[in-house]
Amino acid sequence: MEERTFAERWEQYQTRWDSFFPSKPLWFWSCIGAAALAIIIGFTAGGWMTRSGAERLAQRAAEDARIKLVAMTCVSKFGEGPNLQFELSQLKDAKTSSRPSLLEKGGWVTLPGMNEPLAAAAILCADELMRMDLPPAPIAGSPGEPST
Repeated sequence: MEERTFAERWEQYQTRWDSFFPSKPLWFWSCIGAAALAIIIGFTAGGWMTRSGAERLAQRAAEDARIKLVAMTCVSKFGEGPNLQFELSQLKDAKTSSRPSLLEKGGWVTLPGMNEPLAAAAILCADELMRMDLPPAPIAGSPGEPST
């Protein structure tokens, strides 16, 4: 077998490429294949999605944001309450499954303009409140406390 240099092989390939004239059906099916491949890659690995898929994703993100907002408002309102120590100790003493319903009944997860409390926000709020430490009991006679 005869060994040829790279330059000789390159020249042969270039000559063959220059003399290649594809037929119309080959051009047509090549374009169809390239378009199909672009669509498949775009929807699987490229992150493309349909309009309905994007709308579902946006609705889910909006609902998650709403739940987080209500839960963080619940934690904030709960922390600013006058009976924080008592209410937090009651919440911590309650069973894990009943904590969200206690927050719902107390109105902590119902914002103005809402008809019903958000159950998912109550769960998130209860989890956040369980991580909260009980504040120290006020000492009688301390500034801001009535003396007895």
